[in-house]
Amino acid sequence: MSNLTKRDLLFRISNETGMIQQDVLNVIQRMFDHLTESLSHGKTVEFRNFGVFEVKYRKACIGRNPHRPEHDVPIPSRAVVKFKAGKEMKAKVMKLTQTIAFEMPQDLPWVHQQQMLLQYLTSISKIEQDTGIGFFPDLPEPTRTTVENDVEVRMW
Repeated sequence: MSNLTKRDLLFRISNETGMIQQDVLNVIQRMFDHLTESLSHGKTVEFRNFGVFEVKYRKACIGRNPHRPEHDVPIPSRAVVKFKAGKEMKAKVMKLTQTIAFEMPQDLPWVHQQQMLLQYLTSISKIEQDTGIGFFPDLPEPTRTTVENDVEVRMW
């Protein structure tokens, strides 16, 4: 699974809206600048259904280096940015968690293992379609694609 970068976002928005890439880049950069400025003034930034960024203050404490436990390390108080996901984002991420946590039981007959694997791959394919997130983005194009039992099978 690859990361989404500012450049990827730029290309996606530009292609979807037909806007010039430089204009999209200016909008994205201004959004980040305003978000950073608001947080640096201690303000909370809220995007409905996405999440909330807020500044939290951590008090000073004493830490310990596990390699040299006899020496205390003073950690100063500081401000940190915390993010709390919104309802829609939590729901989409939970779908991802439910399907990725997959373990093949070894005591099942081979036929049942094959059926379980097909169900797992089908659910991943559905999540890819629903969210636009690709689980295997670095794979080359398949040399052959067939449909078996309403499941698309790709072969390389």
